[in-house]
Amino acid sequence: MKVEAEMEYDAVYIFKLYIKVVDELINIRIGNNDKRIYVITQSNNIYNFRAEDFRRHLEAQLTGIRVNDILRIFRTLQLIIARDDKFTNVQRINNKSVKVISIDIQKHELLKSLKWE
Repeated sequence: MKVEAEMEYDAVYIFKLYIKVVDELINIRIGNNDKRIYVITQSNNIYNFRAEDFRRHLEAQLTGIRVNDILRIFRTLQLIIARDDKFTNVQRINNKSVKVISIDIQKHELLKSLKWE
């Protein structure tokens, strides 16, 4: 697990950023039928967001910081569920293989419940 020495980020910033991006994605609805842009899998314990949606929302929050640097931190802290040196997993959704970023729902809810000020 390699963490680059020049990367210094405030821990509270990292956790708040994670919570904000996930919450924004959870709250997005498509059209009038209240369709969500994520899928819940594995006994209702994991949110799966399309990788490009997650990256786009994360990138919108960053100024002068590379998305992959933040994703690397999220992976190292196990805020995203991934294997090896990847940020994504592949899930079958509606009979299609889709690259997703997977989030542990319980971990996300725990982080949201903590006091950050």
